[in-house]
Amino acid sequence: MPQKNNKNIYINKDDYKASRFVLDLNAHLKAEADKKEIKPTKKEKIKSYIESVAMGEKKLVYKPDFSETQARLTHSGKKLFSTSKSKVFKLINRIKKLILGIIKIIFWPVILVGKLFYSICYSIGWTVIFLSRFITLLVIALKNLIGGNLKRGYVLFNENIKFKLKFKLPKRISRQEKKLVKKISKMIATELDSETSESSSVVSPDVINSSFFLNFKKVLSFAIVLIVLILPFKAYTFYQSLDDLKNKLTGETSQAINDMVSAGKSAADLDFEKASQNFSAAGSNFFKAQSQITEIHDILLNIASVVPNQNIRLASNAKYILAAGQETALLGQNLSLAVNSILMNDGQPKDIVKMLDNFTAHSNEAINNARSLNQELKNIEINDLPEEYRQQFIEAKEKAVFLEKSLTEFVDLIEKIKILIGVDQDKRYLLIFQNNAEARATGGFFGSYALVDFHKGKIKNIETPGGGSYDTEAGLRERIVAPSPLHLLNPLWHFWDANWWPDWPTAAKKLMWFYEKSDGPTVDGVISLTPTVIEEYLKIIGPIDMKEKYGEIIDEKNFWDVAQKFSEQKPDQTKEPKKIIGDLMNQMISGLPNKFNRESLFGLINATEKNLREKQVLFFFKNQELQEAIENYGWDGKIKNTEWDYLSIVNSNIGGGKSDKKIIQKVHHQAEVMPDGSIINKLEISRAHTGEKNEMFSGVRNVDWMRIYVPAGSELIETRGFSAPNKTLFTLPDPSWKIDPDLANEESFAEINIDSGTKIYKEAGKTVFANWSMVDPGETTNIYLKYKLPFQLTKKEPTDFWQRVVAIINPNKKQLYPYALLAQKQAGALSNEFFSRLIINEKAKFSPVWNYPKNLGKTNFSIDNTGWKINDELNVDKYWAVFLEEK
Repeated sequence: MPQKNNKNIYINKDDYKASRFVLDLNAHLKAEADKKEIKPTKKEKIKSYIESVAMGEKKLVYKPDFSETQARLTHSGKKLFSTSKSKVFKLINRIKKLILGIIKIIFWPVILVGKLFYSICYSIGWTVIFLSRFITLLVIALKNLIGGNLKRGYVLFNENIKFKLKFKLPKRISRQEKKLVKKISKMIATELDSETSESSSVVSPDVINSSFFLNFKKVLSFAIVLIVLILPFKAYTFYQSLDDLKNKLTGETSQAINDMVSAGKSAADLDFEKASQNFSAAGSNFFKAQSQITEIHDILLNIASVVPNQNIRLASNAKYILAAGQETALLGQNLSLAVNSILMNDGQPKDIVKMLDNFTAHSNEAINNARSLNQELKNIEINDLPEEYRQQFIEAKEKAVFLEKSLTEFVDLIEKIKILIGVDQDKRYLLIFQNNAEARATGGFFGSYALVDFHKGKIKNIETPGGGSYDTEAGLRERIVAPSPLHLLNPLWHFWDANWWPDWPTAAKKLMWFYEKSDGPTVDGVISLTPTVIEEYLKIIGPIDMKEKYGEIIDEKNFWDVAQKFSEQKPDQTKEPKKIIGDLMNQMISGLPNKFNRESLFGLINATEKNLREKQVLFFFKNQELQEAIENYGWDGKIKNTEWDYLSIVNSNIGGGKSDKKIIQKVHHQAEVMPDGSIINKLEISRAHTGEKNEMFSGVRNVDWMRIYVPAGSELIETRGFSAPNKTLFTLPDPSWKIDPDLANEESFAEINIDSGTKIYKEAGKTVFANWSMVDPGETTNIYLKYKLPFQLTKKEPTDFWQRVVAIINPNKKQLYPYALLAQKQAGALSNEFFSRLIINEKAKFSPVWNYPKNLGKTNFSIDNTGWKINDELNVDKYWAVFLEEK
């Protein structure tokens, strides 16, 4: 028998272990009712009735380890109700949702109009009193509308929401159970209907409508009065606030725009430190402006954008200006992080790969900021800005675009550098030191070279032969005839003379071929440096102490003299005259971490960029990805293609010592457009030797094999000023030696001008005029050429259907005739003065209508109806263009 534990709870002995309890629900309910002595309501009676019918004489079994939703009521041993909702109340819920949906549909326009009207009224500054009065009248009207006939439906709906049953019908029940449910539902509906009918009343629809429209008429009249009386005063206040905002914005943002322009210029010069500082300053000034307009609502700024007044329209751009300021500040921050990732010095050896990865990560964030900044700047209307700031703003936009592009290219370059330094695969490069004091086609004669090995991003080894490039002579098995001008020194072609062509990829391939044929290893590419590069780097990192081995402290001022002195030592003085270059490079690299700081970093970046543009550094790689990148950056040293005028003067010192260090070259170019549209060019080249006789290394005659590259098909008309060495000084090659196929155009198919001995041939898509020029110390020589270009300015007849249609529709349309000049600087050469004159013959009937570069104020370039005048320095490749129109 079960043991009684208290008044209502019985513990079954068989259920002790399972902790199961049996509750006498009827006894419990009766005890609670007696205790409280409260008369149950009708709802409670109905609920009690449902429970008693559902359970019958059975007891509710409660399992503590189950949730309440898992309890079951049983009747005659069968499940009657489950915890899922009954179908009856599902129907009630659907009716409830339907009523809610109908109410929302009916009142949706009223709610929307009310919200919009409220927003507008609030935004234009109506007083709280007027607004309260308006809302009060509106509420009265809506109250009358909602009352009446809708009240009974609302009460019924509300009661349905309040009343909830705990019991839910199972998905499958018997027919008897369905009848029982219907009976219970009918009782519930009757009870609810009786309660709601007592408190409900019917209101006539006519009364509702007349009452509502009467009140709504009052509300509408009141709103119209408010708009007429108050809006003009508020509009004036609004105008004044925006005018004040304009003054605040121009005061704060003008300095910010100046900072942005300065930052863009610094970034363009690769001075990321200064760029970061300027961007941060710009962001600070923008944030100051932000505090001035936080109280201005967006709807006012949108209205301001269409107001004719310029001051107000400026205020409408405030949010874009401030957004640009935020991106500017983030841009400066990420640039600073990128720079610091390189400069971080924790006393440990620098991990180049990790440093580059960190720099790339922060730079990518800066690129995203620059991209967002450009987008915000596009949103700002330039014409809305004060006129005195428009040009600055245009410059800021241009610099921001340039910065995004430059950073993207720089990050891409970092990825290419990882390939170059062998992060994933070991690399070996041939590094040659071209002495531009002894000019050769790609920069200079190279007596010194090195093999550089990279492993996992670090320099593993630098090997510099003590005898320089001459150490390869013993290993050369091939006998190749040298280019004929080199016969003045040696008719046999060697590794040290292989940089014969001005097109660097062609020369680099020949260098690798000769090196491998001279028992040298296979290399992954060729890198060229001139003394100018080392001098630039020494300016930045400071003097290098080499007293222990060479007794010298080398800096940018004495580097060339010291290096030349040791390189030219005779065998009785040293067996390794060329090793000083390699030793200096090793010491510069090993000592660089101790001198690495913010100033030196940006100095090295700027120096590298300058030397790349001036072609003092050249690259050639077997890796196609690297080579394509080098070509895209313009560091490949190729002879460029162009459809128009072209000029490149290439000097090769053959037996003239180091005299090119003392040569000053000036070039005068003239192109005259003739009446028939043909173009005749005249070229004057002045070479002055500023050295003194018997001066060490450079006080000798400069002997130069000069090659002048012009558009393919140009016709030589006249030459003078060339002078050649005595023919007896040349040595003939052995007949058994091979002829290099790459020299065929120059040696086998060249034409010789009888009057001057000028050699004429085609190379690299150009016509070449080649001859000798010699000048002694203290003297000047002048070379003159006259030649006709292969193209002319002639009117082109329409060739296709649409061109003919345009000609018929617009017969008076004038044709444009282009003329352009590309002047390429010789790799490794020092800068020289360049003058150009485009002359339009009086009878030619042409006049310029467009020119490049556009901004003549920043160039030594002037143009008028007679042509152009250029007075410039040819330190990099230069390009000028013009469109001519028939008069």
